[in-house]
Amino acid sequence: MLDNYTISVIVFFVALAFVIWFDRKHIEHKYFIFFKRKTTRGEKFIDSVAKISPKFWIILGTIAAIIAIFVIFYGIYQLILTIQLLISKEISGPGVRLLLPYPSSNPVSGFGFIGIPFWFWIIILVIIMFPHEFFHGIIARAEKIKVKSVGVFLLAIFPGAFVDPDEKDFEKSKLRTKLRVVAAGAFANFIVAGIIFGLASYALWPSIVQPGALITSVNQTAPAGLARIPSGAVLQAINGTSINPNYFDYYASYSGLLFFTKSFTPDFVKDFSASPPVLNELSKYQPGDNVTLLVSGKLYTITLAPHPNNPNFPYMGLSLSLNTRYGGDIFSILLPLISLSILISLLVGIVNILPIYPLDGGVFVKSITDKYFPKSSLRIVSFVTGFVIFLILLTVVIPIIV
Repeated sequence: MLDNYTISVIVFFVALAFVIWFDRKHIEHKYFIFFKRKTTRGEKFIDSVAKISPKFWIILGTIAAIIAIFVIFYGIYQLILTIQLLISKEISGPGVRLLLPYPSSNPVSGFGFIGIPFWFWIIILVIIMFPHEFFHGIIARAEKIKVKSVGVFLLAIFPGAFVDPDEKDFEKSKLRTKLRVVAAGAFANFIVAGIIFGLASYALWPSIVQPGALITSVNQTAPAGLARIPSGAVLQAINGTSINPNYFDYYASYSGLLFFTKSFTPDFVKDFSASPPVLNELSKYQPGDNVTLLVSGKLYTITLAPHPNNPNFPYMGLSLSLNTRYGGDIFSILLPLISLSILISLLVGIVNILPIYPLDGGVFVKSITDKYFPKSSLRIVSFVTGFVIFLILLTVVIPIIV
């Protein structure tokens, strides 16, 4: 029996098929799995934005190119670090995973993939694709490079967008121009992620989460239970240090659970993300130390016990959750969607700028080697591309053989 979520996904693809059929005269297709629709509206928008201040966009493109150089080395470093952690078994499972749409309201993880709730996936694609592609086009026009076409495509079940600069104009342009245009897409993803994170941290979070951590249960044989700390109260401070989980705690918890657990619920994320500030403060103490807790305006002094799972770490005996003002869809839909948007925007930006030809990072490297090593440019780009792909494959193969 199909659930409502799966039915909504089927309805989406049926509706999409009808749209493709009725607009078939304007749609290019190959092998009935690739469909492309060009439009002139996007070109006019790109031109109008680029003309606002070409110097500003060129400066922004220069910043993008500088950041791209850093991200290329950072991405390779992270792949090598992941391989080391996999060999030492400090982490398990593939280090690189595919992000795929999944007909479920909650994320799921399997070997080599993470299933993103389908409707989240659709929304996030829009958030990622359009800024990425349009920023390529804006920088190209600011640099007086023509844009041949703008549009959307569908490859099997994977939608996308494209902005195609004129290849002849691009190849004739200066190196710094090429680097600005190529780096612009990933930079747009980073900007979008930063804007969403800032809005979530400073506008949304304070309006939905109150200071302190809600005590959901108390182990009656642990220090907190012996001190008669009540369930339902709010842990406000430990030895005078305020306990205030912030949006970064939620984002980091959600991202970690996404990669290291098979599935989880919104309530579990709420509980998990209340812990970081508490664990950070407890890490300053040892079992046997006395600490004073401020709980709902009342002071309690307890002697920390050894943690049941780690005798060297202190234990209070409290189960905690976020001290929320609201519940419902905010924590089951809005915050997960925001967190996935930030995470996937960053990941797409990093992966896209890896030196793998023909991704943007590969074109970035090729533009440099074409300038300084024209005779061996192709060999260099092929070697670098092969090396990075080899590192990615290692992150998948090592968990199988080690």
